[in-house]
Amino acid sequence: MRHEYEVLVEDVTNAEGPVLLDDGRVLYTDTYRGLLNTWTDDAGERIWAKPGGYPNGATLGDDGYVYIANNGGVLGGLRSYDVRAGSIQRVRAGERAQTVASVVDGRALNRPNDIAFGPDGRLYFTDPGLWNPDGTDPGYIYVLDPDGSGETFLETTGYPNGIAVAADGSVLWVESFTGRLVRRSPGGDDEVLHVFEPGHMPDGMAIAENGDIYVATLLSGGLHVVRGDGSGADFIELGTVLTNCAFRGTDLILTDAGPGRENGEGHAYWGSGRLLRLAVGVRGAPVWTGAIAACDPTTRN
Repeated sequence: MRHEYEVLVEDVTNAEGPVLLDDGRVLYTDTYRGLLNTWTDDAGERIWAKPGGYPNGATLGDDGYVYIANNGGVLGGLRSYDVRAGSIQRVRAGERAQTVASVVDGRALNRPNDIAFGPDGRLYFTDPGLWNPDGTDPGYIYVLDPDGSGETFLETTGYPNGIAVAADGSVLWVESFTGRLVRRSPGGDDEVLHVFEPGHMPDGMAIAENGDIYVATLLSGGLHVVRGDGSGADFIELGTVLTNCAFRGTDLILTDAGPGRENGEGHAYWGSGRLLRLAVGVRGAPVWTGAIAACDPTTRN
């Protein structure tokens, strides 16, 4: 049975990275247009900043900046209006984006995808290889220290995609091509919590106050809820192509690529993405924040 959701915004090229700002506004990325937009019940949609490239995952810092995993503009055979090198950026409302990192551990970043702070103020982000479900390109998870230095947290195939950090400091990530949801404990042990069935390709996620993990799954037509102990998962059928999610009170804010026709890359056409609201009856776990120094605060990547 399909669940009912509310459409908040339509005509986004491909919506991603929802973030709840301190004033209650919802920020999300309009990826192929290179925009960060906000939405509120009373004001509707507004442009917040123009970082360019292809801003994908995003998270709020404690310094007034929003930190962005900027893919740079390429996903399979699709291109944004402003193709550039992938990077991690930070930006405030109406300001020019600043580059936080374009090289980590001696490697130029490929196509950064999702991003999350940990309790130690470090910034974790995924940097997958090419979008090729049949390929085995190496992908990485990197971590940045507050001074801007960084290191490799993990190297893996399978397209590391969504990432989140739990209340106890555990780092969780999904691999879109292997379908795995993996958790690394603060002690360094990795545990596969769930493997999604073929065709239910995991993307972004959010952690609930009770420890459940809400995972937006591309092409499944809905949302998975994985229990925090890995004992099982439920499926919420919505009939849409979800990309990411974030809690706002007892609602889940969802981003999607739209319910319309697919193009040759298996994605919805530009301009059919949306921002959605789904009542779930539980609150989200606290989201960690931090601050990372820009490597060049005067230029835009």
